[in-house]
Formats: sequence, C-alpha cells, structure tokens
Amino acid sequence: MTDNRQKLLRQLPRFGYTLFEPDTRPDPNEVLAEMVKSHDARILEGFPVVLANILAQDKKAVDVTKLEKRLRLLDDRRLVRELLAISAQLFRLYNVPGFDDPSLNRFATRNVYDEFIRQNSVLEIFGLSVHPERLRNTFRNYYQRDLIESRNKERAFLHEQFQTEYYLSQLLSPKQKELLMKKLHGEKMTKTEKEYFSRTVRKKLVALADPDLHRMAQKALK
Repeated sequence: MTDNRQKLLRQLPRFGYTLFEPDTRPDPNEVLAEMVKSHDARILEGFPVVLANILAQDKKAVDVTKLEKRLRLLDDRRLVRELLAISAQLFRLYNVPGFDDPSLNRFATRNVYDEFIRQNSVLEIFGLSVHPERLRNTFRNYYQRDLIESRNKERAFLHEQFQTEYYLSQLLSPKQKELLMKKLHGEKMTKTEKEYFSRTVRKKLVALADPDLHRMAQKALK
C-alpha cells in the first residue's frame, strides 16, 4: 500500500467514510518490532503501553522468538530484551498483570531496572537516552487512563443493566421477565408460553410502549 493511499484511508473517517479492509489486523510482534527499529525515543517510551494493551487482549499474542526474528540487528534484539525488562518493572510498579507466558515471564524476574524505574537517573541503552520519569508518566497517562475509561464504561453498563432489571421487576413477575427475554433473544417458546405471553405479557408491554402513558408517568413524577 502506497503512503498516499494510507494517508487517504486515515483521512476519510474524518469526513464520515470508513473503509474496512480484509486482513488488516496488525501482527502484535510486528508492531513491537517496528517500534524497536524506529530508534525513536518517543516511540520507545510507548513500548510498555503497547505491550500491556496487547497482553490485555491476548496473553499469548506476544512471542519473543518471533519478535526477535523480525529484528536483524543484534543491538535491536538486545534492545527489545531491555524494553521487555523495563516493561516488567513498570507492570510490577503499577500492579499490571501480563507476564504469565513462560517466554515473557523470565523478563519479569530481572530486577536490574527496578531502581532505575523508581528513580530519575537517565539510562543510556545502545545510544538511546531512556528517562524513567517519562516512562512512568507515559504509562500512567495512556495505559491507566484507558483502563479507567474501560472500567467506567463497564460500571455504567452494569448500572444500566441493574436499573433495567429493577424496573422490570416492579412490573413483571419472574416468569414474565423470562418470557420477555426469550422473545427479545429469539428463543423458542412452548405453545403454553406463547399463549401466556400473548394473553398477559404483551398487554403490559403495549401499555409500557404507549407514549401518552409515558408522558403521564413523567408528569406525575415531577
């Protein structure tokens, strides 16, 4: 894909048109390898964030052997090991799970960067200056922010579910709620259930769906 086409595909969603291309899901190992090969300090500071998000989606997604095979230079292979060790210390510092896979777990046991991550001395790795404060800030600002947003969305969803369940319980019996869920999910009902739904539950739903009744209820609650 040409650079111009990639640029165009990134711009189209801003104007309401998103193209979904087949087989465009990136290989996590390739993404991490490209980050290492960039030799860009700003990109490398995001390595722990990207790694944490990859492992949060799939703990088996990162394969160190495959990752290192994508790095031709010996210094790059050494660099990725250092970044994995640094990531392990950040994960430990912020209580982030992720190094359960045996191929990654060995990096979590390396304490060489423990003091470095907690202090503010600059570390030189293969000609690149790594600042622990920026690593910590980047990790907090991106990974933890996304984690908090995700948890807030989950809480909001659960709250909405509990609220809906509570309101339904005020209007329908447990059996009637069961039949309503079956109807909504397209599940099969017995002849008796269909008759009961039509005779009893449907009438309540018709009343609930009436806009005049809805406005009357809102007015009465003011």
